Amino acid sequence: MGDEFKAGDVFAGFRIIRELGKGAMGIVYLAFDPELKKDVALKTILPSALRTAADPLGIISRFHREAKLATTIKHKNVVEAFKSGEENGTCYLACEFVEGSELASLLKKPGTCLEAAHALEITKDILEGLLVFEATAIIHRDIKPENILLTKTGEVKISDLGLARQEEGTMFTVEGDILGTPRYMAPEQILGSLDLDSRCDIYSVGAMLFHLIVGRPPFQAKRLTRLLKLHLRDPIPDICALMPSLPREIGLLIRSFMAKEREDRPRNVSEAIKQVEACLPLVQAKQSLMQTLLMVEETMKTMPLEDRGLALPLVEQMPEAVQPRRRRLEALGVASDCLRQARLKIIGEDGRRADLFLYAQEKLQLGRNAVGQNGQDLCLRHRPAAGNEQKIRNISGKHFGVFGLDGCCWIRDLGSSCGTQLNGVELPKETSYPLEQVNEVIVAGNLRLKLTAVPVLGDALELGAMGPIPQCPSLFIQRVSNDESHAYAMVGTTLGFMFSSSGQASQTAIWPGDMRVFNLNGGLWILDPQNPSACRPISDGMRISIGGMTIYGSQLRPEHQK
Repeated sequence: MGDEFKAGDVFAGFRIIRELGKGAMGIVYLAFDPELKKDVALKTILPSALRTAADPLGIISRFHREAKLATTIKHKNVVEAFKSGEENGTCYLACEFVEGSELASLLKKPGTCLEAAHALEITKDILEGLLVFEATAIIHRDIKPENILLTKTGEVKISDLGLARQEEGTMFTVEGDILGTPRYMAPEQILGSLDLDSRCDIYSVGAMLFHLIVGRPPFQAKRLTRLLKLHLRDPIPDICALMPSLPREIGLLIRSFMAKEREDRPRNVSEAIKQVEACLPLVQAKQSLMQTLLMVEETMKTMPLEDRGLALPLVEQMPEAVQPRRRRLEALGVASDCLRQARLKIIGEDGRRADLFLYAQEKLQLGRNAVGQNGQDLCLRHRPAAGNEQKIRNISGKHFGVFGLDGCCWIRDLGSSCGTQLNGVELPKETSYPLEQVNEVIVAGNLRLKLTAVPVLGDALELGAMGPIPQCPSLFIQRVSNDESHAYAMVGTTLGFMFSSSGQASQTAIWPGDMRVFNLNGGLWILDPQNPSACRPISDGMRISIGGMTIYGSQLRPEHQK
């Protein structure tokens, strides 16, 4: 096995899923840890890179030191390190896998900045994490946006302890070394002092806070020597002069954190936290941090509903074992008999009945009174929960739309007056967002839906003379707050269902399930239970027995959805 690994390889007991990032010295992989039974971020150093490095021993020593220090720090605002080691000449460190992005990704576009309230909240979380560093006499020495991770829920995580060291002594830093990132580096770091403490991290936090609010670092220069001199000698730019609406106290806070002499900064991290907490009530955010994150990343993650030409590979790379394979199906029955929309009535062992409405489409619109719109619209007024009747009536005729594209499912608010929330975030109007595998959607403030997005998985389909069937993702929709037995499904290509003993349906993206439905040539077909290589159209009066349940098929009529 060479330096680099591919999906499916096993290294040091970890199963490699995919590459997350690559640098000059190593690669970070997403991998599965069978002992922890969860995915981890696996950081490795390439032996080939070490062979050409000027100081390979120093690199290995620093890596092992990072691993040792990282495993001693446990805090919700610090990326957790689980284990480290070396195998076949490759050093590795397994850390918590954070689903989200670097803070730096929000600042890539020049001039991009955050609301002061959000910048202070992020700063406070960073300092909370550094409080644990200080308690264990560890200095990070490289606080910068690239080393701050934001989860999808807005949690802050400090990462990368490659330059961290104990305050008392070290084998690897000598007087005069400059280690850190110049745009955020404290003067004593620039001077190469060995006498460092947590106040150098506080300086970096102040410089980063300036960047978050203004959209650029406090000091900028084309030449490194000039940039270092600015940090050493020049006064800090007055942030309040750049942003007159900013409270004066925030300007004083940044000046305190970035004082040239460390004795003029907060004495410790606890004091720095108190200063941030004193400023938080002075500013108020116009929207939630989650919404801000979505809006800043909008150009990368959104697209017009009607735009079908832009490829966005958002579905995670799958192991080779589950890559789609072409599968030929034999068609039973007459293709013209298949239904574009179908209703399945499921009778469970206890006699309870559930309704499942299927649509052989790639796009659905959900709204109030949508019957008679060629099956493209779904009604959300069915059996409103007590006390919510009036709000349900306020749902617009076409409230939001869902559609499948490029192996992913998307959602779009269609200009509704009452608003649509996706996973706790209010969606802007007429903007499309990708759905995660499981989503909570709240309509008009109270109608709660569970949307399960199903990427393109399993076998590619081929039906006789029709040839290969285009692959498209599917979506399973449940009204959690009203009646779980009443569910919808947008069948893009294929969808598997599991049934409870009472007949309630739930979606599973991993086949086999109790039943599998196909969208073939715009019509709904079902896998024949007696012949797994054949499918037949769903038709009126169709009856299928699965275990203790009986499934009846019928054409979808307006009265079924009321």
